[in-house]
Amino acid sequence: MRFIIREEINNSIKDFRKYIPARYLPAIGKIKDASKVSLVIFPDKIHVVTTGLANKALKRITNKEMPIIWIAWSFSVEAHKVIEDSHGTAIPVGNYSWNEDRWNEVHGGSP
Repeated sequence: MRFIIREEINNSIKDFRKYIPARYLPAIGKIKDASKVSLVIFPDKIHVVTTGLANKALKRITNKEMPIIWIAWSFSVEAHKVIEDSHGTAIPVGNYSWNEDRWNEVHGGSP
């Protein structure tokens, strides 16, 4: 699964529209009390972001002090923990809470 990182984006829907797929916009509002944020966007809508993907994206973010907004169709329960531990905010569009063991059992692969 691919992801896109945009750093130091103005914290406004107007600016988010430039980077976030339209199907994700209804889930987005102004996040935190910050003028700038970093976005991590997983544009594919059929996958769950796992800890492996979250850690891979986190390593590529240069300013980890800035609020990080994570946008995806769905996140595993474990990936939510990684994101929260990095002071990020996960915004899932889907509403099913997968754990990684169950995701791998159903879809194959590894986290």
